[in-house]
Amino acid sequence: MIDPLAEVESLLSRHRFSPVTVVDWQRLEPWAVARARLSGLRRPERVIVKWVRPHPDQTRPESWRFRTELAALRFLSEDLSLNLAPRAIAADVASGLVVLEDLAPRTALDQLLRADGAAAHADRLVAFARARGELNAATAGMAETYYARRTALGPVDPAADRVGRWAGHREEGRRQAAGVGAPITGRAERELAAALEELAEPGPFLTLSNGDPEANNVLVHASGAPDPRLIDFEFAGYTHALNDAVCLHVPGPAWLSVGDAITGGLAAARTAEAHRPLPHLAGWARRMADLLRRRWPDTDLNLTDQTTFPPYAARRS
Repeated sequence: MIDPLAEVESLLSRHRFSPVTVVDWQRLEPWAVARARLSGLRRPERVIVKWVRPHPDQTRPESWRFRTELAALRFLSEDLSLNLAPRAIAADVASGLVVLEDLAPRTALDQLLRADGAAAHADRLVAFARARGELNAATAGMAETYYARRTALGPVDPAADRVGRWAGHREEGRRQAAGVGAPITGRAERELAAALEELAEPGPFLTLSNGDPEANNVLVHASGAPDPRLIDFEFAGYTHALNDAVCLHVPGPAWLSVGDAITGGLAAARTAEAHRPLPHLAGWARRMADLLRRRWPDTDLNLTDQTTFPPYAARRS
């Protein structure tokens, strides 16, 4: 285990060619992240320090995640001159420590949504969506440049990046569906296979994602212009742009409830209702939902009740 405070003083002193001292150190629990105030510079400066530690998702070793984030941030700022994410000021690859630009006084969008509700921050949600779109648009066609930078820091599998986290869920989902009495077969199975094939071969829609595109991973100003910045690129990689759009239409994974998509006005849900894409897969999903309601009747809740289930509300256990 490294001593991050001592390491950051050593790293920045080498980087700035003069002694740098950390005069204030605020650990940002529960992450391996701290905010540091520095002296020894021409003016006081605050930075964010991240270091590696074990992560519950051990499919990606901690050293892999560190190298991925460093490559992605430098790719965005140095190769593309984008101002959508924090700038990497200095890094020690051997010790797994990186010093980042401090984006304060911005705050995580999900905290604002929890505190005030989605309606109070509609402009910030729009800014979040726009930032994700700008990231996709700016990085399309630049995969070779990114992977050259990433490979210089260690081995990486671009094909694994493309299929993303859902790759391992297909067979597990199939087993679970069969186990509860709703196996996915026939035309529904073929529609699912076609959808997964599209995601695995994105063509011109191959773009960089930070790998966790949720409201907790964008920082915005709580008032005035949102001026968003995307954070947490530890699972970054090139994948289908649609993966980054899911969070805009199903705002659930970041520990927030979804509410009813159609009555909530979400565009993807209205489009699906009007055009009926993947009809057999959708029919299977409805059969599965009916089966689960019968098995667990206490969970048969009316999600169209926006008083009880407002979009982006914090989940209650």
